[in-house]
Amino acid sequence: MSFRKMAPAALAPTKANTATTPPSFLSADLTVVGTIASTGTVVTEGQIQGPCYAAQFAIGESGFVQGNVTASEVTISGHVEGDLRAVKVEVRAHGAVDGNICYRTLSVDAGGLLNGTCRHSGDPLAGLAEERGKQAPDLSLILHSAHSADHAEHDRGQEYKDDADGE
Repeated sequence: MSFRKMAPAALAPTKANTATTPPSFLSADLTVVGTIASTGTVVTEGQIQGPCYAAQFAIGESGFVQGNVTASEVTISGHVEGDLRAVKVEVRAHGAVDGNICYRTLSVDAGGLLNGTCRHSGDPLAGLAEERGKQAPDLSLILHSAHSADHAEHDRGQEYKDDADGE
């Protein structure tokens, strides 16, 4: 049996392979102390004490995160004590955020709570690789996933425009 090293771009989730990759679930009876990092989807009903990095991150109604969350998409039905950076943030009816949010798209359902500042950004994930500390995980795959999914539609639209222009 032989193994070969795959290039980071080959490991990054795409629309084609995220559909076949199951999400990672943390159940309500689980407490994690440390860093969570995934290039896919993480769903927690349990407790996390530490920073979280994922392409998609969901906190269920019984979920509690004490730490910063960085993801392309974040859905909060539970409680977060920490800062959020995401392209899309959804705070559901029973969700609560105690911390600052840097986002491109933000929605808060009736009953959702925000206690902190909210700052809109055209690219809330920009500069993360430079900002991360030496203890933080390599974010290149997560960022590649977020930027690839985010810009794919724009790129396809640009290709169609270029074709229409005869270029």
